[in-house]
Amino acid sequence: MAAAIIVSLVALALLFAAAERSDYARAAELVRTQEQKVGVLVRTAYRGRFRTDYIIEVDGHDRTLSYSEFITDETPGAAVLVVVDPEDESRVIAVGSPGDWGEEEPVGVGITLAAVTLALVVGGLAGSRIIPEDFAATLCGNFRNAQKRQIP
Repeated sequence: MAAAIIVSLVALALLFAAAERSDYARAAELVRTQEQKVGVLVRTAYRGRFRTDYIIEVDGHDRTLSYSEFITDETPGAAVLVVVDPEDESRVIAVGSPGDWGEEEPVGVGITLAAVTLALVVGGLAGSRIIPEDFAATLCGNFRNAQKRQIP
């Protein structure tokens, strides 16, 4: 049972990582092949401890920037080089510098390792909480014997 939990959690983490890598590869391809445009950083929107959305104005529309870790100037009004996804024009990707778009997404590798480690830890903890069959049988047997010994 514990092994099934661990395998399921690791498989889920790897599936998530594969989706992230696929998205990164598609974004990198768009940066290489699509026309680059200049957008203007309109504002930032703090979304929690580890997430800040960057709102960019491109072609007269405000869009949330994807891969914002590749922008160098985070001040409102700054010019940002972007590409627009032709299949989804609401998706705007930061171009960054030529060295930014390598083979591997740097953040994605760390997230994958963290997710797999977390899956193993959670699965291991869940497995240690499962009562073994022989202990359960002993517990049930002792409960039945205790009922027989009760005085009416």
